[in-house]
Amino acid sequence: MTAILKITDGVSQVDLLDLREGVSMNGWRQAVAGYKGGGTWQQSSLSDGRRLVDKRFMNVTETFPIAIGRAENTQDITIAVLHRLFDLMEAASSYWITKWQTGMVWLEARSECETNTRYAIVHTANIPQIAELYAPGVFNNDAALDAMSLVIERGHWTEAAPGHGIPVELSAMETYDGRNLGNVDSAGVREPTVETNQVFVGNKHNVANITHIYHYNATVPAWSGNLMTAALPYALTPALAGGQVGLTYFGIDSTLANDGPFTSLIFDIGTASANLVIDRGWEYYNLIGAGWGAMNLINDDTYDAPDYLSHAGIQSVHFGPAISFGINDWGPGNLLAILGGAAPNVTGWWARLSYQDNGAAITVPTQQNRDIYTVTWPYTELQADQAAGNINALSKLRIFAETGDSDSSGLLPSFQAQTGRLFVSLRALDRGSNFSPYINASDTQNPTGITTSVFAASAYINTSFVPSGRAVEYTSAGAGLVKSWNVAWSASLIDEYTGKYRLFARVRTDDSVPSDSSIQAKLSLRTEYGVAGVAYNIYWTSDEASLNIDLSNAAQQDKDLFEMLDLGEIELPAPVKTLLSEETGNNIRLDLYANAATGQTVLFCDVILVPVDEWVIELLEHRNASPGGRHPLQLWKDEQWYSPNRRYFSLDAGVSVPKEFVRANLHETNGSFVANWLSVKNNRPFIAPSGAQRLWFLAASRYGSYYLSGQDTTFTVALDRNAQYLGPRGDQ
Repeated sequence: MTAILKITDGVSQVDLLDLREGVSMNGWRQAVAGYKGGGTWQQSSLSDGRRLVDKRFMNVTETFPIAIGRAENTQDITIAVLHRLFDLMEAASSYWITKWQTGMVWLEARSECETNTRYAIVHTANIPQIAELYAPGVFNNDAALDAMSLVIERGHWTEAAPGHGIPVELSAMETYDGRNLGNVDSAGVREPTVETNQVFVGNKHNVANITHIYHYNATVPAWSGNLMTAALPYALTPALAGGQVGLTYFGIDSTLANDGPFTSLIFDIGTASANLVIDRGWEYYNLIGAGWGAMNLINDDTYDAPDYLSHAGIQSVHFGPAISFGINDWGPGNLLAILGGAAPNVTGWWARLSYQDNGAAITVPTQQNRDIYTVTWPYTELQADQAAGNINALSKLRIFAETGDSDSSGLLPSFQAQTGRLFVSLRALDRGSNFSPYINASDTQNPTGITTSVFAASAYINTSFVPSGRAVEYTSAGAGLVKSWNVAWSASLIDEYTGKYRLFARVRTDDSVPSDSSIQAKLSLRTEYGVAGVAYNIYWTSDEASLNIDLSNAAQQDKDLFEMLDLGEIELPAPVKTLLSEETGNNIRLDLYANAATGQTVLFCDVILVPVDEWVIELLEHRNASPGGRHPLQLWKDEQWYSPNRRYFSLDAGVSVPKEFVRANLHETNGSFVANWLSVKNNRPFIAPSGAQRLWFLAASRYGSYYLSGQDTTFTVALDRNAQYLGPRGDQ
């Protein structure tokens, strides 16, 4: 394989090994990046040695011994090569000192027996001295300008040229009722992808997923079997013709552990429908009203007016509680008891699509490749084979809106609209595969090893307004801050939660004076006194956080919107396991306190531990006072429910624009720029060079100076990387 060593901007170049132009290089000893100042150290006068506590790499300065010229060249030809090198040197440094220049210069290198080429962006370059031009015999030999040094300050070696990235395969997969769901193939095996519309991320973490799907010809009548147990591909509807009416039912079996409501359906449509038009549309089973009611449909990507299920490929439907929902209207129902006849004898949480043919025979839509599922996870995962390099890779994350309504008044978000605040953080999977930032205020649908308990004046209630279908409701007796509920970790699980976090709670009150209500969190560590008993000592206390948003007008507000309150930074320390704590379990707990006016309630959705100890970035929409001045992440609906125009967010950490630490921009579907968002970060977002990793998400809608957050918000994501190396790549 031919060796490569050149400096280039992608158009012009000087090949340092090109003897045709008389350029040669010999004796280059490659430099390796070191830590700035040797790293940051701490030491104590009471102990030996010292401890490295932080490290950041310096740029690398390379010195290339070069010569230019050969006997066949004239002096002008040789100097022209030198000028081309000067031009590239100046272009390299000019890129860094202006905002508007986009042309980058880089080194490109590969040794003769090396498999992969590597690249390094040039920061500056110079030639301290030009070789003798006036000595006798100059330009009468093969190295007319010899013994020169080309000194280049560069960045790390990368796998792709600066400004370019390599798509990273992403996926999410979870198991429910013995079935793998998410980014899987027809056999349920994980199937990562680089496609931009296939990796879904939610704003909640629960367990329950789709277990039963039936289609029904209401005119004949005739039921299918459970499509979730059918071989793929399968028909999503009955074959209708001549004005027949049909329905497809989607449900979660409520006799299973960790059952509950759902807010999305993800299809993989093989054959798209035709002539399949609305009858009643999307509905849910109203447990209290004992009938079927319309849902708030947020977005239906399967819809292409006038036909349902008429877009092929990965498509999604998103819905939220209807404005008319009571707190527990949506609940489990038995299809046989509800519908009679030959309906399946299955009790569950049900949503359905009601449709009819338009007088002509329909083209029956099919589900291909994977089972239908609902998005229950707030992360995307990259497998170990997608991590590359010796050091952290540059990254570029794109986040596409799958929910959010452009018709919002701007006063309060409609349908979990308009994301205006977004947290993204990275956590290595080997720190704990059972870890989840989201802990539901519920006695169900939490990670194994987490238990919650309620105290006096609080109770678990049934409600479809929260991801798990269960929430903690505190009713005030006017006694000030009172312990409402707590979270405890088992001794086997707490190791997976050791780390630093930003703690949030999603809560709401129906008090028209929300500031009468507040919450507080306290972290306690277990202490033991031999056989005398067990006690907990308070280790950390948050500030008291007041509620601010009036959600009392139930006729105008989304029922599953909760105020997202910031309770500050918290560290869960590595547990000190005594014999007693190892035997009996929990030794760390998080207590949640609530306060409200007498008789008023505070409803807890969940608490969220956003990881901050690898990297975290908080993205904030710049918002003017008027709704027209907003630039949120949302959909733009050109048709009734189908939204081909979805904004996306680009979080570029050195891939496309290396000179910017982070570029956080909002774009329209066609890539045009909408707005820059504010970014607050503790590190440059990266992909670690080894091991599986998860990116975790938390989203909220902006309301004045405060934020609302709920379970309906959903995104799809795509990720690019540019892996970095300290030296040659070889076949890496």
